[in-house]
Amino acid sequence: MDDFGIWGIIPPALTIILALVTKDVILSLFVGIFSGAMIVAGGNPALAMMNLTDTLASSLSDSWNIRIFMFCGLLGALVGMLAKTGAAWAFGQWASKRVKTKAGALLFTWFFGLIIFIDDYFNSLTIGTVCVRLPMRTKSLVRNLPIFWIRLLHRFVSLLRSQAGL
Repeated sequence: MDDFGIWGIIPPALTIILALVTKDVILSLFVGIFSGAMIVAGGNPALAMMNLTDTLASSLSDSWNIRIFMFCGLLGALVGMLAKTGAAWAFGQWASKRVKTKAGALLFTWFFGLIIFIDDYFNSLTIGTVCVRLPMRTKSLVRNLPIFWIRLLHRFVSLLRSQAGL
C-alpha cells in the first residue's frame, strides 16, 4: 500500500467542507471519493474514474457486500419515506410538545436512539430526521452540537457491539 502522506487529509477535509457549505451530502461524498481516486491515480482523471469504477465493481461482486448495500439502501429509503410522508415531522412535533427543556431534549434523543437501535446507520438517520427539531424547539444556544455527540456515542457503542459480535 502506498503512503500518500499529507495528501491523505484532502479527501475527508474536502468532503466535510463541501457538506457544510453546500448542504448536499451525496455530492460532497462523491467529490471526496473522486478526489481520493485522483490522488491515487496521480492526478489523471480518466485513470481515477477507471480505478473508481473497478473498485466499485469488485466490491459489488461479493454477495456479502451486496447484502450490506441493499440493507443500508432499504433503511435509507425507509427513513426517506418517513420524512417525505410527514411521519418524522409529526413525531418530532409530538415530542416537542412534551419535551420542554434542553436536558429533556437530550435525554429524549438518547433514549429514542436506544429504543430504535436496529443498525447504526438507521439509528443515525432516524434520530437526525426526527429529533433535530427538539433542541431548536427548546431554544438551546448550541442547537445541533449535543445531538451530534449523542449520535457519535451511539455509533461508538454500535461499533463496539459489532466488534464484540453482539
